[in-house]
Parts: sequence; structure tokens; C-alpha cells
Amino acid sequence: TEVQGKKVHYREWGSGNKLLLALHGWPADSTHYAELGPILAQASFRVIVPDLPGWGETPAPASAWGVSDYRRWVHDFTAALHLSDFFLFGHSFGGRVAIKYTLEHPYDVSGLILCAAAGIRPNPYTLKRRLLKFTAVVGKTVFSLPLLRRLRPLAQRFLYRAAGSSDYLQAEGVMKETIVKVLQEDLTPLLPELKRPTLILWGSEDGATPLRDGELMAKQIPQSTMHVFAGARHNLPKLLPKAVAEQIISFTASELVSYIE
Repeated sequence: TEVQGKKVHYREWGSGNKLLLALHGWPADSTHYAELGPILAQASFRVIVPDLPGWGETPAPASAWGVSDYRRWVHDFTAALHLSDFFLFGHSFGGRVAIKYTLEHPYDVSGLILCAAAGIRPNPYTLKRRLLKFTAVVGKTVFSLPLLRRLRPLAQRFLYRAAGSSDYLQAEGVMKETIVKVLQEDLTPLLPELKRPTLILWGSEDGATPLRDGELMAKQIPQSTMHVFAGARHNLPKLLPKAVAEQIISFTASELVSYIE
């Protein structure tokens, strides 16, 4: 199919009466749902996972996008496939888009599932971030010296990884600018405005989006419940597909969601 004049790649499993639209994180694509999709298909779901623009097999946007640009793209994607009354699943970056989509199009969404969702901007005044900023400033000067200039790319990679910005390292071209633009937006003030039943899934050992972010989301989103996977890290859809599927099945069958519908 085509969205906004460009071909879109997506994967689909099942033909059940419950529709789940899943938005992947970065750097990922629809292949990360190769186990979760079939499991849900066996439980009477129809699961659709698009490669978001710039990742997988869907072309990158022509210019740097923000979260709202991706939200508009997802809306155009759902219109192209005539999708409505679906459960919206957002992992990591996909959680950012899912939050904005649900706010703008609440009647499309039967229920929201935020899985290790991004969107809460880290405190810039933490000791770690102050040290990283100081190191970056000093490093820029030191590695500009003739004898050390060759080591500068290696030092930059170390800093990005220490700051949790490995996504930036793997991105190319306009996607680097897109990541910077996306990370500048803090969605925390929007959380209390979410009016759909929400399930929050998190790993206790998540190093990319810390557990405290999930706990804050659970506190701020009115109709939310939270499940924490003990010992689990960030990429829950790929690492724990059966356990994630169990939570999705339970949530979508809950009395709260049925009542809202």
C-alpha cells in the first residue's frame, strides 16, 4: 500500500475479530514481531505492524520529522487500510506515537498498550548527564588536537552509548535529525489527558526507558494498569512474546475495556 505518496511495508497476522495495530521502537521494525504476531493470531487477533518511515523497508521522510509527523502518518496508514476500533500497541518510540495518536483520535482506539514506552524526557540536571556534558565539551577540545584527531569518532561513539543514544549511532542521513527532534519533546504533560483504558508493560531491568518512567505513566494516566516483568530488559515484544501476548489478551478481554466499547 501507499501512504503520503510512498510505498509502505507492513506485516500482518491473523483474521480474528480483535484488531491490534502495533508501532515498533527504534532501531527496530516489523520483524521484531515475528513471534508475538502469530501468538496473538492464534488468540483471535488480527495483528498489523507497519515499518515506520525510516526503518525497515519503508522509506525515510524527506525532512526531519517530529512525533506529530509520525502520528499523522499512522493516521493516514489506518485510513489507507480502512482500520478502526483497534487496540493500539506502542513499544519504545512507538509508544510516543501511540500516546499522541490516542489523544488526537480517541474514538479509533479501543484500548492503549504502552510497552517500555518513551516520551518522558530525562532530567538534564542529573549527575550523569552533567558529567556527560562536561566530558563532551572537554573531549571536543582535546580530540581536536592533531595527534588525537583520529580518535575523535571512537570517543563520540563512547559518549553516545554512555548517554543511551545508540539509536543515533545506527541512524543515517535525515534519521539522525529526526531522532534529535523527537527526543526534544517531553510528553509528560499530555499523560493525564489520555482517556482510553491503558495497559502499561515494563521490564524491571530496562536500561533504555527506566522503570521509573513506567511508574510515572501509570500514575499520570487515569484509566491505567501496570504489569512489570521481573528481570526483563527493554525489547519485550521480541524477548518475551508469550508473556506479552498473555498480558494483551487479558487486557483486551477486561471488563473495563468491554464497558468503554
